Amino acid sequence: MKKYNYTQSDTDHTLFYKHHQDKVNIIIIYVDDMIIIGDDSEQRLSQEFEMKNLGCLKYFLGIELLRSNKGISLSQQKYTLDLLVEVGILDYKSDDTPVVQNLKFEGLSDDPAVDREAYQKLVGKLIYLSHTRFDIAYAISMVSQFMHDPREQYMDAMTRILRYLKKTPEKGNLVIWRSKKQDIAALLSAELEFRGMSKGLCELLWLRKLMSELGFKLKEGMQLYCDKSAIEIAHNLIGISVKSIREKKKMKAIGISLLLISISTFTLFSSNEALNEAQTLHKLIWSPRQFDKTNPPYEASLAIDTDTDEIVTPLSAEAQRTLREADKIVSLPGQPNGTAFAQYAGYITVNKQGRELFYYLTESPQNASSKPLVLWLNGGPGCSSLGYGAFEEVGPFRVSDNEKTLITNKYSWNKFANILFIESPAGVGYSKAKDGQINGDDLTAKESYTFLLNWLERFPQYKNRPFFMAGESYAGHYIPQLADLILSKKLFNNRISINLKGVAIGNPYIDKVDTRRSQDEYYWRREFITDEGYEVIKRDCEIYYQTDNFTVACEAARNKSNLGQFDSYNIYAPVCNTNPDGSLKKTDETEIGIDPCIDTYVEDYMNLPEVKKAFHADPNITWWACRDVTYPVEPDTTVPTIKKIVANGLRVMLYSGDIDSVVPVTTTKKSVKDMQLPIKKPWRPWDCDGQVGGFVVEYAGLTFATVRGAGHQVPSNQPMRAFYMFSNFLEGKSLPNSPWVPRFD
Repeated sequence: MKKYNYTQSDTDHTLFYKHHQDKVNIIIIYVDDMIIIGDDSEQRLSQEFEMKNLGCLKYFLGIELLRSNKGISLSQQKYTLDLLVEVGILDYKSDDTPVVQNLKFEGLSDDPAVDREAYQKLVGKLIYLSHTRFDIAYAISMVSQFMHDPREQYMDAMTRILRYLKKTPEKGNLVIWRSKKQDIAALLSAELEFRGMSKGLCELLWLRKLMSELGFKLKEGMQLYCDKSAIEIAHNLIGISVKSIREKKKMKAIGISLLLISISTFTLFSSNEALNEAQTLHKLIWSPRQFDKTNPPYEASLAIDTDTDEIVTPLSAEAQRTLREADKIVSLPGQPNGTAFAQYAGYITVNKQGRELFYYLTESPQNASSKPLVLWLNGGPGCSSLGYGAFEEVGPFRVSDNEKTLITNKYSWNKFANILFIESPAGVGYSKAKDGQINGDDLTAKESYTFLLNWLERFPQYKNRPFFMAGESYAGHYIPQLADLILSKKLFNNRISINLKGVAIGNPYIDKVDTRRSQDEYYWRREFITDEGYEVIKRDCEIYYQTDNFTVACEAARNKSNLGQFDSYNIYAPVCNTNPDGSLKKTDETEIGIDPCIDTYVEDYMNLPEVKKAFHADPNITWWACRDVTYPVEPDTTVPTIKKIVANGLRVMLYSGDIDSVVPVTTTKKSVKDMQLPIKKPWRPWDCDGQVGGFVVEYAGLTFATVRGAGHQVPSNQPMRAFYMFSNFLEGKSLPNSPWVPRFD
């Protein structure tokens, strides 16, 4: 579009416009449809796009466009009549109102059920109609509450709405109306007035900006009307927002300024509620869709809890609900049919400089409201929990080799829990780091904690829900330190919203010295290097083991023991090669269930524009599985931290795939031994599906398990064993003993 001198609108990113002298051309793009409005013909676009001229626009997305000598009008009358014909309601008697007065649904346990799919489909169509038919919005809000278990009485209520529409098909107005239940009863009717005004003002500012982009200059100020009594209350000023004063100049042309609303809000609410409402309004007005580069947005409103120095976004419950609804994923591109669980994705701001962490939530398909919440973190530091954790390991989908469709993971962990993936630290994956700040363990723990506090405000249903953390690799630092921070805040500040119960970490990077030393030892024990070569490496690399000084002698000793090409994260897995033409080359070993090229599939999928849009991710970010973030590794060991959280009563599991050479099982065994915990149940094989899943030893407060035949990414290499192991951990069960079999040597 830029090639033809079009400018993308900041108010609506699907709209492009071009001014030429006193003429204007407007193009609106919706999926594969293009609507052209303007004075100039755009035949040149047909050279760029494969286009078919469908003539003048008459009907689009359920909205009818009518032309007359009085101008152009928009209506959903045709949509309404088509709906009535579809459901066969035209022969029914019409009704004067969409809902029976004082209607209540009670005692419906014995009421016959109706077809859920048909009910949900009809509710969806009525919800779309309610955007212009505010007169049916309340009735729709009632029947839409029961889409999970529709009954005959609910369907009767829906039929009444349709009979009302039969009598009034011509009604409707393309104005956004909102009718929602309030969290608390209004102290004054004026409170509701001002809440409505704040939303109306946002729409007016957005419309004003859009009209300005298209070249329509408003000759008069846009008027916003409210009840006289509410205006009189506004004159009794109790508090003034400094930010409101600073912004007043930008809004002088509006009939009623934001300053008035902010001040009046202070009058009606307690100080905290007023701050929430005023800052929420600012954030909505100066959101990215309503600004250009020459007029930067107001940064997300943040407050600092002086007791804990935590950064918390002071948004009202209503604003959080709005954000939660905006974060809901309708469907991921290529998602399998029949996906029956809720998905959410979006950003949470974690500091005043605008660092934002990206999250992806997959709720359980059954009884999500009663199942625990599990946070999953991948390591690196700098690797994505979305790419690895969600789409290669424990999430509900895998990316197929066509890089556009998704495959169901039958061992997805959301079958027994609601799984939350965070791309951390800031700058990883879709997450944003605007300030170039150096990351580190302390900052990552603090920002993850801030994320959780704010995320729980957006999803309050998870407050006090049993909460677990799981992950792998450098999560051996992330998770213990975040757990320690949560426990310390809970102990000293009585914070109980994060109901942390336990942590599980796979192939955990715990101790820097032990890990470096164990890597070389592991290759020697697996016959990758000779006895003589190993002795030289031990001698010449001890300085490197103890410090960060990778000496010339150590490098030479390691290079002399040529290991060849293999996957160090799973030493027996196939590798992903490329053909001379650049295409991916798979080996016969792929038949064992490990696709060595899945990293490439995921990376290409995550960078598809339609995928970014579905995830509500920043379209300008290039997604990488791992990003080179500035991250000093500190401290050298988290053994004391893990021992501390064990002592505080957390359920802890460390597990290791036994064919990983990056963080070998031997280094985890060494770290566990350093904790000096008493043994409750000694080393033994554990059973999965009638065979040895691995080996396990139980200490007081900590379980250490190995997973047979798994590398660094245990849930990817051995999905059934990982699924079985972690589900037992969540339930607080010991892994079952493998049947005793006599040895015949």
